[in-house]
Amino acid sequence: MRIVCLFHRTPWPPDKGDKLRAWHLLRALASRHELDVGWFVDDPADRAAESVIAPLARAHAAIPLKRLPALLRGASALASGGSLSIAWFRHRGMRRFLAEALDRGIDGAYVFSGPMAQYPTFASVGAPARALPFVTDFVDVDSLKWRDYAAHRRLSALALLHACEGRRLAVFEGVAARAAQAALFVSEAEAERFRALNPDLPAGRVKVVENGVDADCLDPAVVRPVAVGDGPLIVFTGRMDYPPNIDAVRWFVDHPWPDLHAVCPGLRFAIVGAEPTRTVRRLACRAGIIVTGRVADIRPWLARADIAIAPLRIARGVQNKLLEAMAMARPVVASPAALEGIDARPGEDLLCARSADEWIATIRGLLESPEKGKRMGERARARVKERYGWDAAGNRLLEIIETAFAGDREGRRI
Repeated sequence: MRIVCLFHRTPWPPDKGDKLRAWHLLRALASRHELDVGWFVDDPADRAAESVIAPLARAHAAIPLKRLPALLRGASALASGGSLSIAWFRHRGMRRFLAEALDRGIDGAYVFSGPMAQYPTFASVGAPARALPFVTDFVDVDSLKWRDYAAHRRLSALALLHACEGRRLAVFEGVAARAAQAALFVSEAEAERFRALNPDLPAGRVKVVENGVDADCLDPAVVRPVAVGDGPLIVFTGRMDYPPNIDAVRWFVDHPWPDLHAVCPGLRFAIVGAEPTRTVRRLACRAGIIVTGRVADIRPWLARADIAIAPLRIARGVQNKLLEAMAMARPVVASPAALEGIDARPGEDLLCARSADEWIATIRGLLESPEKGKRMGERARARVKERYGWDAAGNRLLEIIETAFAGDREGRRI
């Protein structure tokens, strides 16, 4: 089949959650089909990706997405009753790329991230015109994420804006899912949320394609730990301009950390991830806190870590940071929100903590019993190897795509 693939950001390098998913699923599609691939570039560091993605495609386009025009489009949309997210990713360059793909001839479209569904939703091809068959990989229910932002900023102008965007984006998500042959989500929990928000959707329209882990690459036996001195180390990984990650590390440093550091002065907490905001960088002024900024490879930090944490209070879908830490055989402590969507056994493969007191007690227990942490890390790696793999995710996507577009050819929808 000939498939056009549209991504809201560069699907390479696979150094964060959405890029990991995008890259591995793109490779799966390229293994069996002829692709046209278009993506937005919002980070100059990602320009090198073109040389990696181009060999997978019949045609490709790396379209610059400049922040100021996108912000102005979003603000205008909010003022006129539209969605900030949809307007942010509305771009004539992407429309042109899709039109050119239609001229070349395509059987359907795979779009990654809900706002990108605006392109095939309103595209038509042929005479008489017919809807372009497409599959949208929503990954998470983004509209609920905006509502979560609002809940964490109660009684503020920003909370009102976030709540408004959540409502408007939810309307578009429903429209896009009804127009698509399939709406994909990263976990059954996210899929159930979406079904509850859109009870009129045909049975079977909402499907799950889980994330995976490259356990061979994420193998502590082949990674040299980073040299950061002696003493126990706690690690958090993730892009540090992402609001849920910022909220998580701020909460941890403000609440459990002071007591943990007081009882273990040699303990350090490393915040490992690209683009730390000023708020995050300031955390490095606190005793024992390390803020790395962008690193070439997170594996040496995970290899050095005594404990990996994910104290997320806002979370959707599957947290790849947990799967990566588990694959690296680290004992993991996570919040209930971060654990949702992870098929693992709390208390055996990893640990869950809710309140600050629980976080303090759980981390102290691991620090005081390194053997317990080692055994838990070994179980975690075994669980990831048994349960998660990108090959399975790619095969599931291929099955959905091929059924969806074959069904459209025969005049039926799934």
